[in-house]
Amino acid sequence: MDPLVTKREVLDGVIAHLESAGYEVLRQPSRSTLPPFLADTRPDAVAYRDDGNLAIYVIHRNQSARPDVGALQNVFKDAQRWSAKIHFINAADLPPAVGVEEKASIEAAVEQIDRLITEQQPGIALVLGFSALEALARRNRPQFERPQNAAAVIETLTQDGRIMQDEATTLRELLDARNAFAHGGLSLTVDPEDVSRLAAILRRLVREETVETAEVA
Repeated sequence: MDPLVTKREVLDGVIAHLESAGYEVLRQPSRSTLPPFLADTRPDAVAYRDDGNLAIYVIHRNQSARPDVGALQNVFKDAQRWSAKIHFINAADLPPAVGVEEKASIEAAVEQIDRLITEQQPGIALVLGFSALEALARRNRPQFERPQNAAAVIETLTQDGRIMQDEATTLRELLDARNAFAHGGLSLTVDPEDVSRLAAILRRLVREETVETAEVA
């Protein structure tokens, strides 16, 4: 297992979460962009928001040259408007890899979403829709081999230009409902029209992947 890959996966999830919370995040900042007291700590990312800034560190527990966490925390003791956010990772804690789905399986999932909407099961359709979205992202992103934070999937597809900004806004709005329903909020009212918008995005992504495959062939 490549430790750089696992670190990137964790950092992707952390950054997506912070961006959804209103932070402006800079990955792998250069020394010249950091305040002097941070320059030697080499944060993996920094996050800016009006109420305070964060320096993010992702550290492997079994890393031979692991930073001294106590010394790192002392750097921030007298810092104004800055705090450290340290994430420890252990390869054993990571979920197993998920296989890449065939395009036909994703197409079948989109058809099932339409059936679930017709059967007045929009909550289940919503969860399935985000599963299909992740499966689509995984087909084009080898580093998505393990389960991904849904917010990270949205941000990645947006950065890759595969979904438009208005579509990304729609998906972010639906994400809270998806999370609530998937984690036991069964009484949540899910608007079928919202799920239909998700299905339309999925159909377009599948259709465009088909065109791209044909052009390559």
